[in-house]
Amino acid sequence: MAAGVSKQLGLCGASNNTQLEMTTSAYSQRKCQLMRGETPVWCSNSTLVENLISAQIRLWDSIQGSAPALYTEVLSPVFDSTNGTFSIGDLGAISPTGTEGDAIQLWSYGFLAQVDPRSGRAVAAGFE
Repeated sequence: MAAGVSKQLGLCGASNNTQLEMTTSAYSQRKCQLMRGETPVWCSNSTLVENLISAQIRLWDSIQGSAPALYTEVLSPVFDSTNGTFSIGDLGAISPTGTEGDAIQLWSYGFLAQVDPRSGRAVAAGFE
């Protein structure tokens, strides 16, 4: 979700950063589009763009708020039927087959490449 919001804002030139993995050709193509004034029609809706920026900041605030659990494994809600509550559990630990390694690695690599728009720092560098 964080990457998607950033990419959409980038279409309007409203993102203060881009994904680290952006290729040179993709960057060049986007730069040419911006220079030609080719932006989606919705970019001219300042209320929408401002709301997207606000949502992006709230999303990253919540991501940072869960920082203690972010650098473990893929997390999943676990229901405790004795007291009727949910807690966070490592997906690998609760899986009977333990086949979530690929999902965990994909999540980790994808997440670490994200750039926090509030600081411009990669998630891999940690939160300020």
